Amino acid sequence: MELSSQTAASVPPVPQVAIENETESCLEVCLPDESLGREDHLLTNPGSLYTESAPIFYLEMRRRVDDWFRERRLPKYAPPSQVFKCLFFLAVSITTYALVITETVPRWAMLPLCMVSGMSLFVFAMSVAHDACHGATSSKRWINKLACHAYDLAGVSSYITNIDHMRGHHRAPNVDGIDVAIGSDVKPTFRLHPDVQHHRWHSLQHLYFPIAYALSTLHKWFILDYAEIVADRWGLRSRRRGARKKVATALVFKTFTLFWALILPLIVMSVRWWQVLLGVAAFHLLPGLLVGLTFQLTHISEGNAFPSINSDGRLHTSRALHTLETNLDIMPQSRWLNWFSCGLTLHVSHHLFPEIAHTYLPDIAPIIEKTAAEYHVPYHKRTTLAAAIGAHYRLLRYFGQPPKARSHDDSLHASLV
Repeated sequence: MELSSQTAASVPPVPQVAIENETESCLEVCLPDESLGREDHLLTNPGSLYTESAPIFYLEMRRRVDDWFRERRLPKYAPPSQVFKCLFFLAVSITTYALVITETVPRWAMLPLCMVSGMSLFVFAMSVAHDACHGATSSKRWINKLACHAYDLAGVSSYITNIDHMRGHHRAPNVDGIDVAIGSDVKPTFRLHPDVQHHRWHSLQHLYFPIAYALSTLHKWFILDYAEIVADRWGLRSRRRGARKKVATALVFKTFTLFWALILPLIVMSVRWWQVLLGVAAFHLLPGLLVGLTFQLTHISEGNAFPSINSDGRLHTSRALHTLETNLDIMPQSRWLNWFSCGLTLHVSHHLFPEIAHTYLPDIAPIIEKTAAEYHVPYHKRTTLAAAIGAHYRLLRYFGQPPKARSHDDSLHASLV
């Protein structure tokens, strides 16, 4: 902790990208205002949640990463290859959907094509919108804001998702009450933090997690987005600028999703209603697993920390050190895994440098690891998928035990706090 208290004499705020005012003003009404990583600057200017400013090790990491891009004369935004990937998966999704909806293929091929279509659509959405919400897709602010609507095209509200992602998950990973990925979005199905109330079914969470993850995007489509609007989480309806118009826009996109996923197939196809529902379920199985596993394996793992807010309502550390303690990278040198997971398997790298397009994360991961070793701060990684899944499985089983049963397991508990 001593290192995390060392800071530079003056840490300047992250500069804002220049924008065209006229274009911005006409898009401001309907596009999400949480799309440009407004919480990311807390890595250098931590605000009121963290008690310590940016530590020297993080400033050195940032200097080295900046040098890497400068030496190669590369921007940090999405390169042409990433744009091609996004368009490719969008084309695959639309093509496979068209083959099913027009009944061009045999009946036996429809469910597999639904699975391919769903997987492709969500890879497209994550490739575009996840980077865009951090301002990493383009140097132009309005393009990032527009790209965020890739989530909406995939049936997930960009307005709600970006607020959850920035105000909750990125702001304080693995902290119950702030990070929705281990708290409100998964309760009471899972217990992923020592402060979360234990229920009897949690003793089986290490067994049913693949099924729950496979249903995660389906849950987001039909339940979670609407539940957040009703609950007014983060002031979705009441406290945000232009909230009513943004909620209305979100509901329009949700209605469009219901149309192409449910109503249109019933109108134009010679199938029964239950067959349409089966197709929708197949559509979500693979992307649900992808999203569930990539997000959870990198956070809910042995060796990661699960801090609690102190009595003063703050975290007594720096945000950079907190990020290192609560995240891990999976196979950081694997470009194919990073390509297919849209950077989600490189969560240390992404959380420390969210403004960098995910294509470059395998390049900066060695810089992060080397600097962390030099400054004797943690850097967590798993070198195989099997090791990552195993560590996730064991921690789910650990958190699934009643607190009294876990009280004697001091060795594992020590790795969690």
